[in-house]
Amino acid sequence: TDFNLKEDVSFGEMMASRYINDFRYCAVKDKDGIFRAIKPRDYRTWFDNCITELKLVCEKYNDKNIIVFTHFGNSEKSIAQNYVDSYVNSFYASNLEGFIEKYNNICLWAHGHVHNSFDYNIGNTRVVVSPYGYYGREQELLPEDYFGINVEV
Repeated sequence: TDFNLKEDVSFGEMMASRYINDFRYCAVKDKDGIFRAIKPRDYRTWFDNCITELKLVCEKYNDKNIIVFTHFGNSEKSIAQNYVDSYVNSFYASNLEGFIEKYNNICLWAHGHVHNSFDYNIGNTRVVVSPYGYYGREQELLPEDYFGINVEV
């Protein structure tokens, strides 16, 4: 994620830092090999690197259908109605609708992370979301909540 779901990156970073467990329990090695707490800037760096690579692939193979699998969501459309006002939504999805519409050779984008299933389109791209849920809470979900999306390629 780049924390840019609603164009308020600093607010998204602050809320995620405060309320998302990754920022309390996850660590990364810095360039000196020393472990440190993960920071929102780490996520933004990884996001930027991934988008740069995806852009290169889409441009190099502009005559091919591209399928993208990510953990984080690519649109506000992947946020369930009961979470639409949550302060941490920018940790779950970024606003990539313009990117997806620009690279119309992305025929399918699948992701998880949002704990609700979706199947919708952004331009020519089908977006499918079929997450499993939290360990230990799977019994709260019905099988159709995380299985059963068919994709024909």
